[in-house]
Amino acid sequence: MVSEMSGDQSSSDEDDWAVEDLPLPTPKANTEKDEIANDDSYWEQQEKANVTPPEPPMADTSAPTEPEGEPMIIVDMTELSKGKIHNRNDKNSVNDPEAASTLRRKVEDGYATYAKDASLQSVGTVIPCGSSVWRMALITLREERAGHYFTPIFRPK
Repeated sequence: MVSEMSGDQSSSDEDDWAVEDLPLPTPKANTEKDEIANDDSYWEQQEKANVTPPEPPMADTSAPTEPEGEPMIIVDMTELSKGKIHNRNDKNSVNDPEAASTLRRKVEDGYATYAKDASLQSVGTVIPCGSSVWRMALITLREERAGHYFTPIFRPK
């Protein structure tokens, strides 16, 4: 309903509405839902609930772009030598290259034994890897365990 206009107001003025005439919802008792509605996270949850999840990607049936690679291992020479072989300042070098070379040959000769040794794998001394990803794994290991010298050991042919 519109309240009556006074005589000096023109018809182009906004209509005055009486508060009693507006259809306002009646306030309800303070419920848990009302409290949640006043919280911004409620609206975020509602938006997430209304969003349809993306469809899972289709299986790629084409040939892989890069070969899977051959199995290999990365060996922590510092752990294997009980701290005798390590790197001092450069994460890509070793303090005793001759001792490292001797140990590396020993591990290469016994590749099958080291690659299957569960106790060495469980402590991170021997890390199974693939020949297609070993470079990034080696970089990550050398950064994560400063002072340790890691070397890749490839399966003998």
